[in-house]
Formats: sequence, structure tokens, C-alpha cells
Amino acid sequence: MEKRCFSLLLMALLCIVPTAVFSENGDIIGHIYSTDISAYIGKVPIDSYNIGGKTVIIAEDLNASGYCHSYEYDDEARLLNIRASFYEPWGEYAEIPRGKPGKILGDVYATDIQVLYNGIPVTGYNIGGRTAICIEELGELTGSPHEAYGYSKYLVKHAWDEEERTIRLMPFTTNLEEIMGLNLSRAKYTFADNVLRVIPDDTVVHSSIAASVEGLPSENNAAYETGYATHWFSEAFGDAKYRMAPLYLKAGDSTTEIGSVVTVKSSSLYSHPPKEIYENTYMHIDNPEAVLALAKGVRTPMKGYEEAVSELTETYTEVKRLELPEYTVLHIKDETGTDFVYAVKKTGGCLLLDRYGDDYHKDRIVDILPGDEPHQSVTTLYPFADPHGKSVTMHGVHDLSSLCFD
Repeated sequence: MEKRCFSLLLMALLCIVPTAVFSENGDIIGHIYSTDISAYIGKVPIDSYNIGGKTVIIAEDLNASGYCHSYEYDDEARLLNIRASFYEPWGEYAEIPRGKPGKILGDVYATDIQVLYNGIPVTGYNIGGRTAICIEELGELTGSPHEAYGYSKYLVKHAWDEEERTIRLMPFTTNLEEIMGLNLSRAKYTFADNVLRVIPDDTVVHSSIAASVEGLPSENNAAYETGYATHWFSEAFGDAKYRMAPLYLKAGDSTTEIGSVVTVKSSSLYSHPPKEIYENTYMHIDNPEAVLALAKGVRTPMKGYEEAVSELTETYTEVKRLELPEYTVLHIKDETGTDFVYAVKKTGGCLLLDRYGDDYHKDRIVDILPGDEPHQSVTTLYPFADPHGKSVTMHGVHDLSSLCFD
């Protein structure tokens, strides 16, 4: 009797094993259904469907402009690699009409294609030449090294709104450019472990992250020496860089938490298994305006107009002076023959616009000219070879009104 019961139980278990276990590549293993749920990547709508009670989107759709994703497919390796760019999705797409739930739209097929999202395996559903991935799976927090920050192991989060019947997939985004570039001059940043440092530097027009060791900036082209990097991590910090961590700003004597930071490994599709080829570090600033205010507080004192012009013309040899309504532009040389172009704002403030002293620019003729607008200056260099080998003049236009002189 016991043997008979065991046999019946075994047969019952075999009957409920999912058919996909015994499926061969290309076999139908389920259906894809229409849904009345509206899906978004960030704030951008995207077509969505239902597979097994979960919301799925099409991997190939993510490659469209505005979703800030890309994908590559290697047929030989049978590998589909989907990557987020880690920038805020910006596409302007019309709202997508909701479907009627439960309508069968097609079949789901067994597949041998492996799918990666940000380098990590995720379930891929073959729906007949295209690949669907599940928003809920991508956003699952359980076991994520970033769970404390609300992000899954894929570095995304998802949000479900029952009342509106909407679901959003929100990748981690970087906005570092909001405290760099045109937003800050006369200062640069260095980065070590999870700390940004502000370094006053009157030669910096467009601030960026400088090469450093332990947050100390390199000098005299030392950035090309072994050990220097723009994103520097200590041995002690180790693999912690792959787990989301608090980001700090060191401005003068104060250190302030300003956001979060994480390093992501990127891989190539053209080997199997894929090889890690490089890493990118992404930072999210919670309040860029407040961070800029802190960064500006550690710059050297702004020079007045008369002080700046006198200092430059007494220290260097003046070659040419260009007077604009709100600015004076000076072409000067030092004792080694290096050319400098400085702009001095008539209400105060001085910026180095150009410097030409390396071997590549040696013996080229530098000149300054007014631009088409009263707030523009043009720096020219001659000679440069055009695509046909003819000597031409290179022009660089500076929009002085866009620069931070204070």
C-alpha cells in the first residue's frame, strides 16, 4: 500500500513540474497578454505587457532615444546585454493607451539566450524575435547590496501605484555635471574612495574631476604617471566601491554628505563568458545648488578689475589687448614663450581662457579677435592642417557671459 501511495505521489509531482523544464529552444511555454497598467522608464512612457501576472517591457524598445539605455546582442555567444546610461530618461513620448487586460497577444518561447541588465543575469522572455524583461524582477530589493538606498542589484528601483495603475522603472542616475563644467570656475574637484574634494585653482575655467592620488591633485602632467586616476580608490576601500555608498564633499575644513556613489563594471559581449573591460563610477548629488554654494566658498578671493589687469601685465609680456563692453581680453607671454589668454571682467574677476605652451602648439601663431556678439572673444591659432593638408587657422570662440568669474 505504501509503495502504491508513493508511486501515485511521484506521478502527481511529475505532472506539476513546469513544462519549461522539458522544453527545447523554440517551444511555446506560455503567452503574452495585454495589460491596463501604464509603464514608465523614469517619467517616459513605454509599451508594457503581462507575462505570468508580471509587467514586462521589450528590451529592444529601451534602445530608443530618450530611454537612456542601450543593448547589444552577440548571436554566437547567445547573449543580450542591456545597459542603463545612468542618466535621467528625457524622451518626450505621448501617453500610451491602456490595453484591455487578459487578451492574448502572442506566445512565449523557450530560449537559450542569456540576458544581462547592467552586467547581471535577468530573466528574458522570447516573444518571437524580441525579448521581454520584467520590471518587478529588475526592481526586487531582496538580497541587493544597495538595498539600504532602495535600489536593486541591477541599480534600479520600481514603484507601483495601485490607484493610478502605473509602474515605474527608475535607474540610478548621475547628475555630477550640475556642479561642474560651466557651473563652477577657478576650482576643480578630486575624488578618492567616496569623497569629492574642492581644490581652488585660478587656471580652471570649466571645473572637472582632476587626476589624483588619495585626493591630492597631480602636478606637471603627473596624471600620466602610474597610480594617478580621476576616480581613485584605496586598497582599504576595496570592493566597497561596488556597493552604493554615501558621497561626501570636503570643502575647506568641512565634510558634508551630499548624495550617493557607486562603481559599475562593464563587460564585452564578444567573449563567452563576457570579460570585464572597464569600470565607471557614478555619483548622484541630492541638492546640486547647495553643493555649488559650498564649492564656491573655498575658491581664492576674486580679484578686482584693476588689480587683475595690473598683475597680469606686470608679471607677463603683453602681446595684445581686446576691449569688449564688459570684459578686457589679454594675450600675454611668459619668459618661456608660452601664450596665455586671460579674460578680466570689468566688474571684477579674472579667468584663464587658453594656454599654449606644449610641443604640439609650439611655434604656432596665437591671436585674439572680437566675436560676433559683444560678450564673445575668439582665439585663433595658425597654422593647422585641414583634411586636404592645406594650412588653415583654427578658431576657438569663448562665450564670456556663460562663465563664472566670481
